[in-house]
Formats: sequence, C-alpha cells, structure tokens
Amino acid sequence: MSALQTAGPLAMAGAQQMAAAGSTANSKSDNDEDSSKASDDEDSNAKCDQLVRHPPGVEEIRRTADLNIESREMRLQRVGESYRWEPYRSHGSSPSGWRRQSKLDHLHFDPPLQYLLPDKKPRYLAYVASVPETAEDSEQMISVADEFGSKAGTFEWHDVRYNYMVSGHLPCFPVPEEK
Repeated sequence: MSALQTAGPLAMAGAQQMAAAGSTANSKSDNDEDSSKASDDEDSNAKCDQLVRHPPGVEEIRRTADLNIESREMRLQRVGESYRWEPYRSHGSSPSGWRRQSKLDHLHFDPPLQYLLPDKKPRYLAYVASVPETAEDSEQMISVADEFGSKAGTFEWHDVRYNYMVSGHLPCFPVPEEK
C-alpha cells in the first residue's frame, strides 16, 4: 500500500476534526500566523542590523556587450532613519561607479565569475575572508551567510583567500535607481 493511500484516512480525520473545531481553530491559526510573522520580522530586522554593523565587501557585477566584466563597489549609506545601498565611486571609475575589470585572472576566481553571469543582468557579489582572523571577520561571515546565501566560490587578493556569494538582489535596504 502506498504512503498516499495510508495517509488518506488520516488526512480526512484531521480535516473533520478541524471542521468540528470551527472558528476556534481559525482564530488560533490566525494568532499563530501573526506571532510567526512578528517573529520573522524581528529576525529580519536583527539580520539587517547585523549587516549595518558588520557589512561585508559588496560589488555589483555585470557583463558588458563585449563579454568583459564591470563592477562597482556598493556601500550602505545612512539616509534619515534608515540606510540604502549606494555605489561607491573610486578613482578611475565612471560617474556611476562602474569600472572595467581586466585583471580578474590574477584573483583566481574559482569558479570564474563569467560562469555566474549567464546573461547581462547585474548580480551582487558579497565576499569575506575564508578564515576569519578578527572578531569583525567573524561578524562579516554571519552577515554574508544570513543575507547573501551559501558560498559560490573563492578568490585570492593580497595573499588572502576570500569566500564569495552571488545574489540577484541586495538585502534589507533600497538600491539606487539607475540614472
């Protein structure tokens, strides 16, 4: 006998009990849902606060028409009572912060970034030291794991190995509008 056939009578009995309980079950379910949502909101707020206190390195990356890669650093900027993601314009970048990345081979990305950019949609790359050496490094690892997901790969920069994650969006706060 299949598991579906076995579960059939049990599922029916459960449905009948819920129907007999009437509105009591519905109000309890609504209360449970409300408290679960509040708990999720508090958890989300705590993760966003963690990100503000210990931001990892974040780059927006994209493929160009000639299949090269451009990036721009993204930083959290305080705006009133909250924060928003803003591009950081470094020396030699375009007015919107984009810079062509011609020396990615020297960073030994594994897997190569080109494989993580299947189309021309920008992605966000968050990175932290693979082996935390300070409390700040450990906190940044928590920020990345909570908000950017699992490790996509590694790279090396100035003799330090970094883990990187790739996401289609930036967490918690608004992103700048393209001009």
